[in-house]
Parts: sequence; structure tokens; C-alpha cells
Amino acid sequence: MVMNEIGALKIQTLLDTTGSIIEKYMAISRETGSDFNIFEIADISTKEVVICRVLCEILSPAGSHGQKGIYLEIFLRDCLGMDFSKSEIDSAIIHREYVIDEGRRIDLAIEIEGRFIPIEIKIYAQDQETQCYAYLKFAKAKDETAKIVYLTLYGDDPSEYSKALLEEKDIIKISFANHILCWIEKCLALQDTIRKAPIREIFIQFAAAIKRITNQLEDKPKMEIVELLSQ
Repeated sequence: MVMNEIGALKIQTLLDTTGSIIEKYMAISRETGSDFNIFEIADISTKEVVICRVLCEILSPAGSHGQKGIYLEIFLRDCLGMDFSKSEIDSAIIHREYVIDEGRRIDLAIEIEGRFIPIEIKIYAQDQETQCYAYLKFAKAKDETAKIVYLTLYGDDPSEYSKALLEEKDIIKISFANHILCWIEKCLALQDTIRKAPIREIFIQFAAAIKRITNQLEDKPKMEIVELLSQ
């Protein structure tokens, strides 16, 4: 009987401590507003069309952020391994849903100094038949050095259904989990971004949304509860 009472007391203490941990992080969230994320609230973090709009606006030297081509420069250099002069970058044009025929649109396209860079974005949507092949064929008619940039959550290959006759050398694979997240963090580290609160907060929330959809968001309450249980 005494042993049962001791066991019940230990269980109750464990439950009380677990509850305190959860309440602590709820209080932190209320104080800091850390759970307030417009990408999550509007349910747009997995919507490819909306994410394309966000990326287009950030990448565009004419974007409403007013920072000219600095975000595009970091993207080209660190995500795609391409270097251009400041004047070339500042005069670049970023297209969203670039029409190549009546039924197909390239998610994003960058035109810069005679180069044409098509970007296909996949979060959860499936490839269409010969999609990457058709996009690159169109791009090469404008720029014979063109490659297609294929952006997915984790840097996956396009399906055979989509790439058709394309070879590995024709495709630049990048990911939200690595390339885009690192790019955003470098943009966030810029002094001009830090000083401008609206831009800074959008980058912070965008990074958090990407961490969530790529399963990189740290669950601190869970980690602390696991540590408690292990003890």
C-alpha cells in the first residue's frame, strides 16, 4: 500500500512538472509573440503560388523592400554559384509565372545580362509530363548556356516523367531546407535588413515557416519533457 502511494506521488509530481514546462513555454510565447506567423496563420507556407510571389518580391531589385539587388546577389552567388556585377544585378528582371505556351508557366525566371534562368518550385505538387524538359528547351532558345533550377523541400531530383531527355548537367537542384534557409539567414544578417523592422520580421517569419515545413523547427517543450522523463 505504501509503495503504491509512493508510486502515485511520483507520477503526480511528474505530471505537475510536465504541466509546468508546457505552461512556461506558453507564457514565453504569449510574451514574445513567437507563435504569431503570418505564413502559418494564412496557411500559405505550403502554397507554391504564394511562395513564388514572396520569392519573386524578395529577389527583384525593383521589389518593395527597397534594397535593390543585394538579396538577388546573395541568391545567385550562394544558391546557384553565379557571379554578376552590381550593375548587372540591379538591372535584372524577375518574372513570376513566365508564360511559355497556353498551358505552361515557369514558376520564376531571372533575366540578367543575356542570361535566362528558369526556376521550377515544388513543395508538394507533382511534376507534369516533360515539364522540366519543356522549360529548359524554351530557356535554351533564349540562352544556350541555360540550366533549369529545380527547387524542392530537400533538393530532390525531378521525376523521369518531367525531365525526359534532360541530363544531370542540365539541372541545378536546390532545397528550401538548406539553400533557401541559408540564403534567408544571410539576408537577415545584413545591417540594412536588421534596421528595417518590417523587412526583418518578414524574413524571420519566412525562415520559421520553412523550418516548419522541412521539419527543422526546434520543439523546446518536447525536448525538456524528454529530458525530464530520461531522468
